Amino acid sequence: MNVALIFAGISFGHKSDRDFRHCFPNISKNLIEPLKTEHEVKTYLYTYDNEYLEELRATFNAVKLVSIPFEGSKQNPTRKSAFEMVDGEDIDFYIMLRFDLHFNYSLDKFNFNFDKFNFTSREGRGYWDNQKFIGDTLFAWPKRLHENVRQAFIDLQKHDANHMHNFYSVLSNTTGIEDIHFMSEEHQLSGHLLNTICTRDIVTRLRGEVPLHEEVLARFS
Repeated sequence: MNVALIFAGISFGHKSDRDFRHCFPNISKNLIEPLKTEHEVKTYLYTYDNEYLEELRATFNAVKLVSIPFEGSKQNPTRKSAFEMVDGEDIDFYIMLRFDLHFNYSLDKFNFNFDKFNFTSREGRGYWDNQKFIGDTLFAWPKRLHENVRQAFIDLQKHDANHMHNFYSVLSNTTGIEDIHFMSEEHQLSGHLLNTICTRDIVTRLRGEVPLHEEVLARFS
């Protein structure tokens, strides 16, 4: 199977001390290398301008890399543009994720459904119950749903451009709930059982409330 890994967002700097060089070994060990044992994997990067773009390209062995100015950017349009990077590519399964993740376990425990759209989890603190918010650190979907996902990205532009937590609400209108799979049934905060976002503000806000990856805690201790 041909798998596209689409990394979108801040790869280095700009806020909360993001640094792909710290996160990549974990992402490679737990996601990229396990995928390569059974699939053909291509990596696509859509990020913001910084001084390490060539190192970024080499580290991820990227097929394509696009960088844009950070100033004035919003998360939703950025991810929509990242989605469009793979237009015309021969892909069977797509995984879109952030650069600043540390996974808590390897791919064999991710609980992907390769025939449905995958969300990590419903969002905790009442966000799912009140607004149908989901964790937005990682999305994954098969080729047969790709055009449905495209329409959902278009529809999402009508909503808050600063986050993707409401993607379930627009996607379910294009796919139907029967084509949506939650990788965990437990309500979480940004998919914390699967991954920890490697930023200082996440550590400050969530330390002591949910388990955080030891590599992230060590970096911001």
